[in-house]
Amino acid sequence: MSSSPPPSQFLPQGTAQPEIRPQNRRGLIILGMHRSGTSALAGTLGKLGGAMPLDLMGAGIGNDKGHWEPAGIVAVNDRILESAGSHWEDWDRFNPDWYASALYPPALEDARTALRTSFADAPFFIMKDPRVCRLVPFWTNVFALESIDPAFLLCLRHPAQVAASLAKRDGMEPGYAGLLWLRHTLEAEVETRGRKRTICDFDQLLGNWSGLVKRLGSDLGVIWPRRSAQMRHEMDQFLSSSSSIRPSIAMPVVMPWAIEAYTILRRWAEQGEDRADHAKLDAIFQQFNSASDAFSDLILPGSRSLGAGGGHALRDELENMRAALAAATEERENTVRHLQDQIRDAVEARENVSTVLSDRDAHIAALHGEMEGLRQREAAHAQTQAERDSVMARLGELEAELHAATHSSADMASILSDRDAHIAALHGEMEALRQREDVHAQMQAERDSVMARMEELAAELHTATHSSADTAASLAMRDAQVAILQTELEKAQSGLADMQLRNEHNAEAARQSAHQIAMLENRLRQRDEEIEQTCRERDEARKEATQLEVVQARLKKARADIFEIAADRREYQVAAERAERAVQNLERRLHGEQAARASSSSALSATRARIADLMAELDQARQDMEELLADKDALLHAKQRAHAHMAALETQLKSARGQAARDETEKQELKAALSRAETDIASLYDETATINQQRADAEARYARLSHDHHHQDEHVQKLVQKLLVAEERFATHDNHAKWLHQVNSVLIDSPRWWSFIPSGWRRRRQLERLKESGLFDGRAYLALNHDVAAAGADPLRHYLDHGMAEGRQLPR
Repeated sequence: MSSSPPPSQFLPQGTAQPEIRPQNRRGLIILGMHRSGTSALAGTLGKLGGAMPLDLMGAGIGNDKGHWEPAGIVAVNDRILESAGSHWEDWDRFNPDWYASALYPPALEDARTALRTSFADAPFFIMKDPRVCRLVPFWTNVFALESIDPAFLLCLRHPAQVAASLAKRDGMEPGYAGLLWLRHTLEAEVETRGRKRTICDFDQLLGNWSGLVKRLGSDLGVIWPRRSAQMRHEMDQFLSSSSSIRPSIAMPVVMPWAIEAYTILRRWAEQGEDRADHAKLDAIFQQFNSASDAFSDLILPGSRSLGAGGGHALRDELENMRAALAAATEERENTVRHLQDQIRDAVEARENVSTVLSDRDAHIAALHGEMEGLRQREAAHAQTQAERDSVMARLGELEAELHAATHSSADMASILSDRDAHIAALHGEMEALRQREDVHAQMQAERDSVMARMEELAAELHTATHSSADTAASLAMRDAQVAILQTELEKAQSGLADMQLRNEHNAEAARQSAHQIAMLENRLRQRDEEIEQTCRERDEARKEATQLEVVQARLKKARADIFEIAADRREYQVAAERAERAVQNLERRLHGEQAARASSSSALSATRARIADLMAELDQARQDMEELLADKDALLHAKQRAHAHMAALETQLKSARGQAARDETEKQELKAALSRAETDIASLYDETATINQQRADAEARYARLSHDHHHQDEHVQKLVQKLLVAEERFATHDNHAKWLHQVNSVLIDSPRWWSFIPSGWRRRRQLERLKESGLFDGRAYLALNHDVAAAGADPLRHYLDHGMAEGRQLPR
């Protein structure tokens, strides 16, 4: 491997060579076709210590780990290719005249600026961009201007794997991918001959990266700065994930030139470069260039590809459409299920509403029946109440008449009580002074609630008054009975007056006797108190007399003592005198007490006599009082019997009033029940209205859901149509790709000597071979398309450029 590079065969003669300055920086330039593992190799060398671009491109479609290209340098390369009328997918040679154009010098400055931006002043960096394969002469000049010593590392991968990967990522035809592989690989190999370079295969990197980097360092004279256990762990993880990028689809058949070139270069990667193989590679390169001159107009750059990531985009679009279709289908099924559930709920709700309405109607009918019964009961109660009020009014009238008739004889209870036997024979158990048995019986038959106090008279009056309208005979009888009763009443009143007068006399005498008894009792109490006081004074006098006797005895003894000691002590004279005076006082008190005692004894005798008289009077008064009390008890018993009968009648009246109150309560309860029934009916009507509204809402919601379901079906149909169109477009594209691959194979497999015959004759031969292979009939195409025949256009080229896109029929 030479270290002094020769002038590039692509630079036209006369092109100024850049000034070469001393080199003091190293750069590893990774070359290789797109999808050949250059990203994995760049990442590996970067982990070994090589400086990576500061403007590193991130991950993208088909390369989740990152592309490892410097964004600035990629942009410069794209501008250079575009300015030369090319593109990264162009399989034709780069225009060599571009180096002599006015665009070359400013492009050099742009590249130098981009290089500084990407790597700054890094002494050892890793640069990778597959576009450099076609621009090696340009970048070798840039490196020379920047005093950089480049070492080239050509990364290989089987062309079939590259074609499969590009077909997956970009939708590129395998045959066209093989042309790109040849262009990038052969130009990179030819342009780096004689320069510091080495070759590796992607499988070697994945299989034994450690041995590969050791060989690369040896071949290029590079010492890797970063080697550690941590680095090896990172490398294993990095490459283990990179191994998943191998395509799983079947490898397409590629042209023999690519297989032959790959076989040679793969052997170099394993055994080292063999200069004897240069001639074979040059022959393949020349034949390829000749073919590109012949077919570059037929196979335009990018015409066999969907663009970078186009395959993924189309596949993603198809997957998205399928996912959208699946989601729409699932949503439609969910909507259908939801609608079915709602329909079922609506049907159940309707049935429930019908049941509720039936129950409501039955309940309303029952309530109407109850209301009718309540009205009847209320009418009966009103009638009963009217009758009761009439009876009570009549009873009040009788009570008033009875009260007026017996007002003056309210105290005849005792006389009527004595005549109970005579009245019981007529009416039985009548109240004193007013009851008769026959009148009682008649009044009991007509009204049980007559007053008890004057039952006999009230019954007679009630009978007389109530039956006065019946017959005249009955009236006369009643008048006679009334006259008899009035006579008896007058007698009773007369007797009652006598009894009252006698009672008044007895009461007056009783009052006087009671007054005298009270006075005597007071006087007796006073006498008793005086006697008790006298007794106490007597006892005290006795005590004093006893004390006086004791004192007299003591006085006598004292006198004796005084007389005995008088001669001896004069000082006792004063005491003796005091004692004498005391004795005299005591004697006077004793005489006074004795006189009082004598007077008290005479007064006590008189008091005792008076007490005896008073006791006699008291006994007489007690006897009189007992007689009065006996009369009083008789009167009280008669009055109690009258009161008992009156209480019985009052009890009956209370019972009647209680029944009336209960009737009133029942009436109020019936009214309350009627009000509740009316409220329930109103509530049921409201509930019915609510249920009807809910049913209407459910039906409206069902209609909306049906409408939404219809729109959802239309949306699903549209998605299905889009999917069918996409699948049809994809199938058409796939058929076109297969057809183009077959046409390309036929055209490429033409004899090499065809390149030396006139183009018109060569084109006719190509059309004949395509017709013989059943791929394309040029004459039939012109016959079908008169506009093409009239324009004198080449049928194959017209179909490739316009007919295929316009959907014109492909004649075979």
